[in-house]
Amino acid sequence: MRDYFVLPKFGIKLVASRTGQITLREAEKSDLRELNEIVNETGVNRFLIKKAPVSMKSTRDNLRKVRREGIPWIVCVHEGGVIGAMDFRQETGRKSHVCGFGMAFSKRVHGRGLAEATANACFAWLKKNGIEKIVAETDEDNLRARGFYKKLGFSERCILKKNVKRGKRYVGTVIIEKFL
Repeated sequence: MRDYFVLPKFGIKLVASRTGQITLREAEKSDLRELNEIVNETGVNRFLIKKAPVSMKSTRDNLRKVRREGIPWIVCVHEGGVIGAMDFRQETGRKSHVCGFGMAFSKRVHGRGLAEATANACFAWLKKNGIEKIVAETDEDNLRARGFYKKLGFSERCILKKNVKRGKRYVGTVIIEKFL
């Protein structure tokens, strides 16, 4: 039995971004091919825990897992296609006011404000549903992500040195947080 509240279904949200309207909704089976392509993009996968190539089976298994565990996996649809996604993992017990998240957006839409609009809409939904603090990790050498999170109001709390291994090279992990 869970000792925390469970986030409700996300539903469908239409959000304006500086480059047009986006639709946010929970991931569906029909999204898996596009989501799999995004996590296999070289510039995206470099900063993910799962190494490319990420198989379609792995992506399908992830959808099953998030559904089974009640984890919201929100896709962003723009101009008729999935361009990115965010997932949210609520903590338990005395930390149930805290939520971790991950995100991946296609390189083809970087810099267009779509991930920012998605994040802000999702964070507002989390706050409305009792989440007070969000936390995440990014690689120390992912300067683009670090700048993005700073723009969203995150604070960098610490760097775990040599936490990720890419080939023979180690990279630190930056822990970030934001109070909603």
